[in-house]
Amino acid sequence: MRFIVTHKVPPRYEAGVVDQREIAQMGAFIQESIKSGIFTNGAGLLPKVPRARVSCRGGECVVSEASGKGGNNLLAGFALMKVADRDEAISWAKRFARAAADCELEVARVTEAWDLGFAPKPEGKVPERYLALFMATPDSEAGAPPSERERREVGALMEEMVKAGVLQLTEGILPSKLGTRLHFSAAKRTAAIDGPFTESKELISGFSLIQVPSKEAAIAWADRYGAILTDIEVDVLQLHEQAAFDDTKR
Repeated sequence: MRFIVTHKVPPRYEAGVVDQREIAQMGAFIQESIKSGIFTNGAGLLPKVPRARVSCRGGECVVSEASGKGGNNLLAGFALMKVADRDEAISWAKRFARAAADCELEVARVTEAWDLGFAPKPEGKVPERYLALFMATPDSEAGAPPSERERREVGALMEEMVKAGVLQLTEGILPSKLGTRLHFSAAKRTAAIDGPFTESKELISGFSLIQVPSKEAAIAWADRYGAILTDIEVDVLQLHEQAAFDDTKR
């Protein structure tokens, strides 16, 4: 079974506090999970770059700066893009939103190794990676399939993005009734709440894609993940059995 494990932005991240011990422990855990065949992909989101919220209704899109709380941050899917800059990422996100009809997306910059001091930044103009986060709707939470028009237009757009070298990875997420939300305090799990969830108010700070035999195994993995990040909220959500597109392993 395939799952996405997301963690939310804790107050210390908003203040720009970086815990090198936490980074080292998480790095060792992810490497262990890669060797065991559990971890398949993932990334953190850079707190230094403002996020954009793209809301589209009736073909008209409005772009605003994402706030830390108050909006819907319950996921229905995501797309990882490699682009020249933030403006290009937002442009593609707007086209995604129009193709998918009435929906809301968030565009966030992905943290690279040089952002954490693990590698020197390459010289010259470097492509940037952004995550377009698709927020859940009543239809997606009900498990309703996309309309024929949506399948046609989103499919054509994805093909264009692949040919342009923009689309790196995209996944659909099953309804939150199949998920579990974990709360951690002082590196210990304090609560586990089964879905469905009406929404999630906190901004997503990062994600991990894992493949395990069961949901119980996914929660056990997320327990170790959340314990490293200490005071945090973690969602364990089930993915479709196959990625809509994954070019990251080529």
